[in-house]
Amino acid sequence: EAAAESLMVIKTRANLLPAIESRLRDLHSYDVPELVAIPIAQGAQPYLEWLYASTSDSQESS
Repeated sequence: EAAAESLMVIKTRANLLPAIESRLRDLHSYDVPELVAIPIAQGAQPYLEWLYASTSDSQESS
């Protein structure tokens, strides 16, 4: 199969990956869409705090 491809980067937490994978499979036209998770080994603390806050459910306790 030949098709134009685009790269998408999604910044999230590991525990949210299953929901993202499920939605990707629902929306993607490929039978086997590429999904690769790259863990963050280290990062600037303000950024990591922002990432966590941005991906937290408002009902989650801190």
